[in-house]
Amino acid sequence: PKNINRGTMSGNDVYIGVIKNEPTGICDIPYESFTIDRFPQADYPDFSLPENELPMFIFPHGLHLLRRPHTDAPMPSFFPFVFTGLTGERIHVACLTFYEELHEDVVEKLKVRHKRIHATFRQELEELRGSSRKSLEGSNSESSY
Repeated sequence: PKNINRGTMSGNDVYIGVIKNEPTGICDIPYESFTIDRFPQADYPDFSLPENELPMFIFPHGLHLLRRPHTDAPMPSFFPFVFTGLTGERIHVACLTFYEELHEDVVEKLKVRHKRIHATFRQELEELRGSSRKSLEGSNSESSY
């Protein structure tokens, strides 16, 4: 953490912390969320559920997996909210979030996919670091003339 106080009169220290680590596992990356059930099942002529926006509102940072023992799963949670449409109409929504155990074959597929994506990300990052070093070396040699 770095102390970012600049003469504050309150006397409270303010610190900022930054995490610089790369994602290391399948629980560290966000997954796309989607609606699995709804009521009413079909849109009414004057009512359309914003299904594309709904997951983004409920999970704005993506859906994350949790690694926990089966006996330590989080309890389901529930919260209501209201969407307001462009013309001012209100859509009342209730969200129920619950956790389910993933089958081992799904976990293995996610691990394989993650290793492939993580290897590609690491390779691209190294290429970017290499090209930025080369450009810095080039600018240093040009400035020494």
